[in-house]
This record gives sequence, structure tokens and C-alpha cells, in this order.
Amino acid sequence: ATVATRPARDALLAGRGGGPFADWYRAATQDLALDARVSVDKLPENAEHVGLILATFPDALVLHIERDLADSAVSMHLRDFEFSAPYACDPVALGGYARLLMGHLARLRSRAPGRVLHLRFEDLVAAPREALAPVLSALGLSWEEQVLSFWRGQQQVATFSAQQVRSPLNARGRGAWRRFMPAAAGFLQEVGAVLPPAAERGTTAAVAIRPA
Repeated sequence: ATVATRPARDALLAGRGGGPFADWYRAATQDLALDARVSVDKLPENAEHVGLILATFPDALVLHIERDLADSAVSMHLRDFEFSAPYACDPVALGGYARLLMGHLARLRSRAPGRVLHLRFEDLVAAPREALAPVLSALGLSWEEQVLSFWRGQQQVATFSAQQVRSPLNARGRGAWRRFMPAAAGFLQEVGAVLPPAAERGTTAAVAIRPA
């Protein structure tokens, strides 16, 4: 279930969007959004609150970007998410959380197909124009080559992706888990990631997976 403060919850149950929660969120993100007409908040835990987001912001779109579970698990486990995402420290919890979110978002897509969009990271890297077509259509935009020049932008970035968004679109993140094999084999098995046959005989890890 999604939890909201009582004034915001009462407004949502009464069918009224916006309210105190929307006001609080806009104030909290004002220093990042500045005067932009559209702002993007890519905090992973947003996926837990999609129902609240859709009800609070009638003009909001939610884009669920799905990435290979093995790549996502290794990426999260190597970063300090302990405060906001304690499940990242435990492979079983991480895998379970990922599966719960996938089911949760699939149900929301069926209920609000025009507002909850789905995109696979691997498809985006392989064919960005085709992969982004439904997203741009939902935004009322058309494809422009400048879309691929995102990395030249000067907007503020306050996430672990700060380095990636300053680089052109690339496939370096695809199959990145292989660089940590065979050291990561046990970790990925506990996560529940489906690996290709004989993956455990991959190259030695360049960086050791920190223990849970």
C-alpha cells in the first residue's frame, strides 16, 4: 500500500488531485527544477508510489525503464544505497524487491496504459528512435536528432547517474555483470538472475563484490 500524510490521503480518497502533498513536493524539488516546464525524478523508490503519483499529479507520466536483473543488481550492490534502499545490501531481498516491483508496475500499466509507460534499457541502447517513439508520442513530441545530444546538457543531475548522462548513449552497461564473474556468481544466484549457460566460468572480477 502507498502511505500518504492524512491531508493528502483525504484529498486523494475524495478524488481531488494535488493538495498538500503536491505543494510539498514542488517546494522540495524547486531548487532542481527551477523554471523548467517538465522535471524528471528518477529515484528508484518512486516505483513504490506510482499510484500516489498518478493521483496527485494529473499531468504526470510514469516511465518504467526495465534493465537486465543481473546488471541492475550488481550496479546497485556496488553503490551506497544503504540509507534509502537497504534491500540493495542483501541479494535475496534485492531479487525479491525487483520481482515485486515488476508485478506492481505491470498491474498499474494495465490500469493506466496511457500514463504508465514501459521501456527496456537494452532496446533503448540498440534502437533509440524506435524505443522512444511511444514515450515521445505520449509527451506530444516528435523525434529530433537532438534527443541523442542529451549528454551535452548543463542541467543539474543529483543521482549516481551523473557521469553516465554526461556521455553519449552507449552499450557499456549491457552485460556489465560479466566483468565481476566468477566472483559474483553466488551473489547473482541468490538474486535469482537468469544467467546464460556456463556464466560462472566468466572472467575474473575487476572489482570484488562487497559482502552483504
